Formats: sequence, structure tokens, C-alpha cells
Amino acid sequence: MAEVVYDHFHVIKLVNDAIDDIRRSVQNDLDKENAKYLKGKRYLPLRNQEDLNNAEKTELAELLVVSEELHAAWRIKELLRGIYELADDPDEARDMLTAWADICLSSASPELEKLGRTVQRHLDGICAYWSCGRISNAAMEGFNNKVRHMIAQAYGFHDYEYMKLKIYELPSMVLRKQLLRSCA
Repeated sequence: MAEVVYDHFHVIKLVNDAIDDIRRSVQNDLDKENAKYLKGKRYLPLRNQEDLNNAEKTELAELLVVSEELHAAWRIKELLRGIYELADDPDEARDMLTAWADICLSSASPELEKLGRTVQRHLDGICAYWSCGRISNAAMEGFNNKVRHMIAQAYGFHDYEYMKLKIYELPSMVLRKQLLRSCA
């Protein structure tokens, strides 16, 4: 029987979407000067903490002082990312995610409450990530993008069998390009 697995990328994306919604609502409530400052920093709270350089970390700290709600949402995102790094098995992940969802539900933010309910509703599929060996569909999504790109380059295919042959040939074409780049 097949098991539904929610890719961790999509779970983190839900949190990032909530942070962006919170940023927008906070921005609408601020005076013009602070709103403009917040608008120019849209992507900063969405980035992974370890990917920030020292100047960006300082900028993020200044940004999070502007709004306690935005700061709380950012901390919740980092907590979720920590769960994906620290949990070793589905049971541990379930316990951590349940506690995380409870934090979201106890917040005053409707965006975070909605996020907490969503995670509670899909907890089995999210925890399946650990029970299935931390599986991700990134490789399949990447291959599907390559197929879409190939079809777009050809302006579509009229012969279905020829298109299937081109799709079967696609992995060898990608490998050939990678080998050529490494030799150059």
C-alpha cells in the first residue's frame, strides 16, 4: 500500500507563506517610514538562518524588533526547521510537531493558528517523511521540470511516441551535459 509523504520543502513553504502574510499585515499597520523599511526586507525573514552573513543577521535582528508578531513567526519557522534536523524517527517527530503545532495554536496570530491546524490535520503524512527514510520528491520535481522545458523548447510534440522516446533519452542528455561541463 502506498503511503502519503509530505515533502519537508512544502511544509517549510507553508510557514514561509504565513510569515509573509504576517509581514504584510504588520506592514499595513505601521507608519509610512517603518512600513517602507519592512517592505524592502521581504525575503530576509524567509531565508535560512545559517545562510545569512553577519550583515544580514544584524539586519534581520533590527527587522524583528519592528514587530513582536513577526519575530514570533520567525522563531516558529526556525523551530520547525530544527525539528527536521533533530528528529530521528517518526515518533520523536510526531511529539515535536505536536508541541510545535500547539505553540502555533496558542499564538495570537490567525496565520499561525491556521498553520498549526494544518500541521495537526496532516501530521501522519508529515511524519511519514521520517518513516520512509527522509524521502523527498525533489529529484522527481526536477525531472518533471526538465520534461516541461524540453516540451517548451520543441513547441510541443505531435507524435506521442517520439515524445516518449525523448523523455527516455533525457537522463542521458543531462548526464552528457554534466560530463561536458566537468571536462571543460
